[in-house]
Amino acid sequence: SALKTALASPRFLDVEPVRIYALAKRFGIDDLASIATRATLRQPAEWADYEEFQNMSAQDYHALLSTHRRIARDAVACLSSDAVLRTAATSLFRGAPYRGKCPEDQQCWFTKFKECGQKVLLETPTSDRVCSPGFVAQLATEVQCERCRDVFLKSLLPGSYVEKLKAAIDALPAKYGL
Repeated sequence: SALKTALASPRFLDVEPVRIYALAKRFGIDDLASIATRATLRQPAEWADYEEFQNMSAQDYHALLSTHRRIARDAVACLSSDAVLRTAATSLFRGAPYRGKCPEDQQCWFTKFKECGQKVLLETPTSDRVCSPGFVAQLATEVQCERCRDVFLKSLLPGSYVEKLKAAIDALPAKYGL
């Protein structure tokens, strides 16, 4: 329908995904509701009290909020998943010999990334920000250990930690039928 096509356009969906979800639920457009649910993941789950909520059931609102929170928890778990960490262990510690003493056994980069990544993913559970080169580079500048800074930046290389993490996080919405 024309309404569905218009509401699913980035013009509306990128700006007001929660409102689109409410309208989709009101008019029984379930596939649009799924698309809108996925789009809400790019925003914190602290939504304004939109007028459209008046016509939405508490069950639908709860389902949206619960899905956002479940995916956020799963995204945080991806930071430490065995599959993703195996990639880090095999591909990141190659290169120049370690110069200096890391207080965390060459893991201070990961401690920093995990700490900051958890905060971001609990708020917006997508790979958009946490796997961006800018996010990683900013955190790398804050790591004191030279070797760990190098390993941190290597985590951006193709096939390395950040790419595997991105794939794992990007697969989460499908787990919930989105």
